[in-house]
Amino acid sequence: MVGVFGLFVAMTMAPGSAAEPLLRLPELLMERRLLVRVEPEYPPLARAWRITGDVRLQVLISRTGAVTRVRVVSGHPLLTRAATRAVRSWLYSPFQHRGESVDVLTFVTISFPPPRPAPTAALA
Repeated sequence: MVGVFGLFVAMTMAPGSAAEPLLRLPELLMERRLLVRVEPEYPPLARAWRITGDVRLQVLISRTGAVTRVRVVSGHPLLTRAATRAVRSWLYSPFQHRGESVDVLTFVTISFPPPRPAPTAALA
């Protein structure tokens, strides 16, 4: 474990690579490094059925800051596709470790709150 900004970071091996270590960073730390955030569209069927909740994703961020892999950890199946599609468009500030940009593994939580009712027209 390596201390970064008072947080502990775990070193693991990059997926598909037996030689290159991968940093696993906390969600809160990576939220601060987010440069481009695309909000998910609420799926129409989920909205109609009033499905709400959180989608938890495991995200691999490349040394350039681009999201290169998204894996669903938990969430309602009608919400996971919209969350995954949005997060794939995110861009982070590249993370530096020992002077070099490195790939980072983190988690992202996307919340789908209850849909707001459609505004009604005022009666004249």
